[in-house]
Amino acid sequence: MKSVFTLLLCFSFFSTQAQPLEKAVDAFEKADAVKIGNLMGQDIELSLLNNVEYCSKSEAIARLKSFFKKYPPRKVSVIHRGASKNSDSNFVIAQLNAGSEFFRLYMYAEAHNGTLKLAEIRVERE
Repeated sequence: MKSVFTLLLCFSFFSTQAQPLEKAVDAFEKADAVKIGNLMGQDIELSLLNNVEYCSKSEAIARLKSFFKKYPPRKVSVIHRGASKNSDSNFVIAQLNAGSEFFRLYMYAEAHNGTLKLAEIRVERE
């Protein structure tokens, strides 16, 4: 019984830590750049179609809005998820379907003051 409780507690902690990435995946599917921005730290590494830059949250939101205007998402399918041993960072790899175009989506979140914040977003053509 004790091990079941411990397992449930660990699962609960991991699912709580993974929530920002789940929310980000949902926001990508809905093309909601503002919601994605709310999940970011103050600065983020953003790579959209091989244009890599380290930018502020507001700049990243503007660039994501522009990307979504050009490539409106239809569906985001998660391919792989992972977490560090101590759960202070998580990542997700997904496929972004934008109609006739498909992209590989990679998001990485790190713990900042006890909460996970998006630190990196990459979108690459498949």
